[in-house]
Amino acid sequence: MKFVILLLVISLQLLYSQHKETLEYSPYSDTIGSNKIDKSIGAALYSFVKNRIDFVQYDDYENCDLRAHLICFVLEKKFDNLKLGKAWLFGDSKRASKKFLYEDGGSSYLALNSKGMSWGYHVAPVIIFGKDTLIIDPTTQSFAVPLRKWANDLIPLGSKGYIILKNNEYFCYPSDDENMFMDNETNWDNANDESGHADVLTDIAEKISVAYIGILDPSKIVFYKNKIIDLCNQ
Repeated sequence: MKFVILLLVISLQLLYSQHKETLEYSPYSDTIGSNKIDKSIGAALYSFVKNRIDFVQYDDYENCDLRAHLICFVLEKKFDNLKLGKAWLFGDSKRASKKFLYEDGGSSYLALNSKGMSWGYHVAPVIIFGKDTLIIDPTTQSFAVPLRKWANDLIPLGSKGYIILKNNEYFCYPSDDENMFMDNETNWDNANDESGHADVLTDIAEKISVAYIGILDPSKIVFYKNKIIDLCNQ
């Protein structure tokens, strides 16, 4: 019996070691402020996001950067002094600096096995409480989870992931001509600069309209703006 338990412990240690070695943290992350409230509020924040921000599709894997931006905007407007950022997780195959490793075949992408999905990167809101860093991501998790668990759940065994934390601006990751993530580039473009106006609320509403309607529908833009305003004021 003791031998079986010992084997189980060793197996768990090896599994943890595998994940630990396959998760790399970027040296170029932004500084995300820490919140001086108890991390238990993470459960309430997740519930609010999942149940109240209900006009976006959490099973849509093409607009994670937009969802993360919307969630950060609403939470920071609704809850005074709450500090958030965004966690960007890239599969190793998406990194320009690692391109040579996969030229002869093979790949290392993120995957959500329970839904049969895989992709090059994923973004979600991140909140720091002292030494605890939580992710709010209804697309991949059923509750607020630690950053490491969130990342490990999306990195298949044998694959690698790369995390960089960015502030809550609407960024486009730096990419080369092949749309590979330039992971050694320190400057990220603010996508809001391309919208032609400085109204963040309107910019978000327009992006949601394009993402889910396919066009800049004036009536839908007003609808989304009002929904966001209501969420922030309730």
